[in-house]
Amino acid sequence: MFGSEKNQPGGDPQLTTHRLGGWTVGHAGLAIGVVSLFAIVATPQSAWYHDEVRLGRMLIGYDIADLPKDPTQQQIEAGRKQIEVAREDDPGLDSNAEVHDYFNQIASKLLAASEQKPPFPIEVHVSSVPINNAEAIPGGQIILYERMFDTTDNESQLVAVIAHEIAHELHNDFMTFWRDYKENRDVDGPGGVLEQSVKVEAAADETGARLMYTAEWDPDACLNSLNGSTNSA
Repeated sequence: MFGSEKNQPGGDPQLTTHRLGGWTVGHAGLAIGVVSLFAIVATPQSAWYHDEVRLGRMLIGYDIADLPKDPTQQQIEAGRKQIEVAREDDPGLDSNAEVHDYFNQIASKLLAASEQKPPFPIEVHVSSVPINNAEAIPGGQIILYERMFDTTDNESQLVAVIAHEIAHELHNDFMTFWRDYKENRDVDGPGGVLEQSVKVEAAADETGARLMYTAEWDPDACLNSLNGSTNSA
């Protein structure tokens, strides 16, 4: 997904253990919120210190209102800024080094097999916020939430999620939504942003499946994995 639904989970943090692809991974959930593309239910307190950039009711990021016409470097800087904001709300971001390295090894293998190369370095970050989601943000930054383990039955399904988010980066979909923001494009209705987003997500699905096939993972896992996510995209 390019972005994620706002979620404010409750309950006590729980230590859970998952085995996937030969790995046993322990993690603790943190009951805190995250940045959203589509809606804000309860904005994390630290986010109030940053300038929201909204496309209608859709939040597309913080402090990124003025990107230049050739914004590759600015996107990289904007992506790092979004990670800083995420880290303010989730101090445990990337604290599980084993999972962080594992996800980035998968990303590297997918990118190595791709003929299309991203305009910026790709890094996968791991959030301990207990939601089931993944999101691509500006400048090659991707956030996966550890609860993805709960809805993936095998490594191929997890790879499908990462491949989909990498596809958003390869397509530079952030700039599509950012230009819509600058043009004040309608969100709803025929030809609106939501209608456009369906095509954006479908293209990411197709590219993700191709990445998996080329890297010798089962692309059929794309359908199972994306259907199994409550915030599939």
